[in-house]
Amino acid sequence: MNCSWRVFAIESVFFLKMYWERRPQRRDLLRTLLNNRRLRLLSASMTTPDTLLPPTETILRDFLSGQEWLHANGIELMPSLSYFPDNFGHSPALPSLMRSLGISNIGITRIDGMYFVASDYRSKSQFPLKGSTAEQLQRAHRTLDFVWRNDDGAEVLCHWNAFTYFQGDMVATAGIIRWMGKTFGVSWRSRRHVTGRIKRYVCDLSALTLTPYMFCPIGCDFNEPIVDLGALIDRYNAEEYPETGVYATLAGLDDYLALVDCHREKLPVLAADPNPYWMGFYSSRPEVKQRPTRISRTLVLAEKLSAAAPANAEFRGHCDRAWNLLLLSNHHDYITGTSPDRVWRGEQRGWLDDAETAAAAAWKCVAPALAARRPRAIEPVHHQMDRGELELTTKYYRFRLSPKRGGCFTGLVDGDGKEILEGVGNDLIVYRDTGGLWRLGHEYAGGSFKAIARASETRAEIAMQEHEGEMSIVITSELHGRTFTRTVWCRSDSPFLRMRVAGEAKRRWTVTACFETRLRASRLNMDGPGGRTDRPAQKLYDPTFWPVASHCQVHDERTQRHGHFLFDTPAAMAFGKLGQAE
Repeated sequence: MNCSWRVFAIESVFFLKMYWERRPQRRDLLRTLLNNRRLRLLSASMTTPDTLLPPTETILRDFLSGQEWLHANGIELMPSLSYFPDNFGHSPALPSLMRSLGISNIGITRIDGMYFVASDYRSKSQFPLKGSTAEQLQRAHRTLDFVWRNDDGAEVLCHWNAFTYFQGDMVATAGIIRWMGKTFGVSWRSRRHVTGRIKRYVCDLSALTLTPYMFCPIGCDFNEPIVDLGALIDRYNAEEYPETGVYATLAGLDDYLALVDCHREKLPVLAADPNPYWMGFYSSRPEVKQRPTRISRTLVLAEKLSAAAPANAEFRGHCDRAWNLLLLSNHHDYITGTSPDRVWRGEQRGWLDDAETAAAAAWKCVAPALAARRPRAIEPVHHQMDRGELELTTKYYRFRLSPKRGGCFTGLVDGDGKEILEGVGNDLIVYRDTGGLWRLGHEYAGGSFKAIARASETRAEIAMQEHEGEMSIVITSELHGRTFTRTVWCRSDSPFLRMRVAGEAKRRWTVTACFETRLRASRLNMDGPGGRTDRPAQKLYDPTFWPVASHCQVHDERTQRHGHFLFDTPAAMAFGKLGQAE
């Protein structure tokens, strides 16, 4: 009988670093296990980062920080693999991001259109959803392994855990699930049970493989290892391998992908956009998305300015502290806004406070004497009241705001004299949404995502103020007992209209800002971490909200007109068939 060595894999550096700091007496053992590859790192990143919402810079530094920590502590590992087992979607430019870090292999789980246990009331037989990445892999190519190629030619070898990232957790248990350190079942280590489980895994996986290898992941959230798993595997191989020809071994995802790579020519090459998996988290808890973006910009600019100044230890200390705290926000349960309130209030918000303070201190070290901006003479924005509506005019546009229509735009004419709107603009729509923090209600059977109120249906208060050539218009609306404020800024010397919405949605509400445009488009071009991508306006759901980093371009092929929507921080945008930008 062969002896199966246990291989334990960690998906990121964060918890390893925490254990290292809390158990100094075990550092030599940890270092030995890691360098001998008995303890594996499936990624050198500090966290398991979301790749849809954080700034590109913080994602790249996440990996840099983890790698530097390893080397500083004598752990000579440079993983060429990155594992994203629980991310709610992935950047379509992920191959470019990974190859820039020297990573050639990745593992993922949650992709659009797949079945995931307990996430939908629909039966498993109704998945994969039509038009999804899951359908493409399961039905068209019948594989869980593929070469993911970005539009710039960057490639990674990718494995998809179609049967969850904890498919094999119940190999020695009879029951429902092992999760968060709890077992909803009983230990069941008989030959019949273990053999039956492994045969079930083989049945599922063998239908979706183009190589001689199959990967069955073990390890749901915070579970302990399965006791004496090596002995169970050895028993299975001794008794079943001669009959089945299937040999089970304990190995890491890195081992598996190294074997699959030997059969790379058999795998399909895909340009994947495995989204939307869930859409609600794109805007859940917006503060946790806005602040990391601002902090990152401050730090990057401060570092650029520091390059022209003498070395400053104080600056470096503030900068390092800010980055170390900020990188934690990348985590796929942090920046997504899906952590429990007690974690957000008791831990994450404090980290952002400290990161912001450190970033501000770093900024003061390199830019203490920046001259204040000198106001320059700017022609004031012409405005007047016309038939009960406020009309403002610059050489770039003319627009009208109606107090009776909730302070919405009732007209928006560009510099060529062409009307942009079909109906109203900058309207607020309140949806009753049963989706929670992760999803929108119309993403699953039995859910609800229904419009229940619009700002344009009630009167709003409008106030104006002009300062140094900039006109600000503040619109105050009441929606089902909640106050929302929209601010519009315009300048005579700028072609941009700047807008902000402030307010707090009730529980089970989603609020959108809507522009009913004359544009018609079936595809959208938008940016995200690692690059830009073209996306269909509708995919799987209507409306389909997409994550946008800072810019979305809408191109109307009929009229050759363009609409440009710019975002100061990560946001979500949908574009309807009738030209509604939400």
